[in-house]
Amino acid sequence: MVDCKSSLVAIAGRFTHKFAPFQAISIEPGPGGAGVLVAASNRGASSFVALDPSGVYDDPAPRLKLLPTSELLGFCRGIKSAERSLRLDGEMAVVSTYTKSTTAQREVSVAYSALPCYSARDVCLAATRVKFTRPGAAAGLLGRFDVALVRDAIRALEEHGDPVILSIGQGSPENDGADRPLRLFSESLHAMVLLMPQKKPNAPYPPMPGWLSQVAKQPVMEDASSPASSLASTP
Repeated sequence: MVDCKSSLVAIAGRFTHKFAPFQAISIEPGPGGAGVLVAASNRGASSFVALDPSGVYDDPAPRLKLLPTSELLGFCRGIKSAERSLRLDGEMAVVSTYTKSTTAQREVSVAYSALPCYSARDVCLAATRVKFTRPGAAAGLLGRFDVALVRDAIRALEEHGDPVILSIGQGSPENDGADRPLRLFSESLHAMVLLMPQKKPNAPYPPMPGWLSQVAKQPVMEDASSPASSLASTP
């Protein structure tokens, strides 16, 4: 049995593709067995990984390679007025919606991939390869930006049909007191969107989460195509 936040699975479903090794969502134990990791990658071009520290992974399979059906993802999507959790038990999934006064459940059958797929370790390993040459060098590359504004900027630039280039603005806050903007260009450089970071006084930028490094250092684990097959191979 696996229990985790359903919204993480719904988000991961946006980062999958039709063919191996990108067609499935990897669900696996968190670092040291604590919590649940959810990961997916869309042809390696964009990837997603998240840790649910309150999740429970109690399954004989070292990881599950969940196929993201539209029915399952529809049930899993988060809603502002309630919390949702996903429980995977064999070939069935139960999505529970918790409001202040009620609990509703939806049951759906699930399928698992028999082919390889990207793991949380793969995504974390890529994330931790970024190194900065000196302490504090990362601060000039960071900023807090409104999610809706970033989304709208990318959608607007999509009309050009070019890849989108993201760049933190040059210029030193120490020298001119200005915040570093996020610049989004179409690859042709014929269009640009400039986003200013959100103000959050005296709030330091967070370091890279420790669990990323822990997962990246984990040995490659064997995986099973489904809970049933993993049970058959478990001594």
